[in-house]
Amino acid sequence: MGRNSGRTGAGGLLVRRSHRGGDAAIYGPSAAIDPKGFTLIELLVVVSVVALLIALLVPALQRSRKQAQAVVCQSRLRQSGLSLSMYVQENDGRLPLDAGGQIFWFLTQRGHPELTKVALCPSASKPSADRELRERNAGDTFHAYPWLMDRPDLCGSYGHNRYTGGRATDHPAFRLYWFTSDIKRGGTIPVLSDSRLQGVMPTDADAPPESDGGPYTYTLGMSNLCINRHNGGNNMLFMDWSVRKVGLKELWTLKWHPDYDTAGPWTTAGGAQPGDWPEWMRTFQDY
Repeated sequence: MGRNSGRTGAGGLLVRRSHRGGDAAIYGPSAAIDPKGFTLIELLVVVSVVALLIALLVPALQRSRKQAQAVVCQSRLRQSGLSLSMYVQENDGRLPLDAGGQIFWFLTQRGHPELTKVALCPSASKPSADRELRERNAGDTFHAYPWLMDRPDLCGSYGHNRYTGGRATDHPAFRLYWFTSDIKRGGTIPVLSDSRLQGVMPTDADAPPESDGGPYTYTLGMSNLCINRHNGGNNMLFMDWSVRKVGLKELWTLKWHPDYDTAGPWTTAGGAQPGDWPEWMRTFQDY
């Protein structure tokens, strides 16, 4: 039996001569696979492209997430509005009496337990770790408030306009309250809104907060509502049971109580200028 002989052809092709005559080609490593793999420059290019894609995708994903949270937020306010409208129908058109702002607690104890599930905006679904806020039953822009000190498992993200409901009294001090929902222009009267406190009582002279979600001011005023939870605005349920997003500066133009001046000093009609607002609010739409 003859011995095979071989030679190397062009391009690294190994050619062996068989004992039967003729050449048998066997591809060498350099012909089929580059043994060097990626060069450093090629790896850097790949890494740069991946980093660029991540930089482009992450903000888009964050925007989509915030938009989804805003949609869920409005849906939960609509569910709350449905329960409130049912209560009104069952009680001769009268709104629930003011329960210290704890409208969700009030309703859950009166046959509407489903509200424990919809009292939270998904953008503020957990209480703050700040001890002072928890002790004051308060939250902030992206944290819920606890309903009750002895029930940390119960918390909420929406504030009740305490002028809607009033109290069981004819005292003149309560002339600022609405007792029924049968009111003209109900679409301008807030009932529930994104808030850092469970109950609010704004006045047309309330000044805006100096920072978004800043220190708790121990008041029931507008600073509890003026929080940038939804891209320059908050979601709100109105007396006609409609729900929509409200601009932060628009808060001062709504009819919070019967004597509220909707053309007060913090409105365009009242002479407010963009430079009058705290710096963090100056780019928001004026109303």
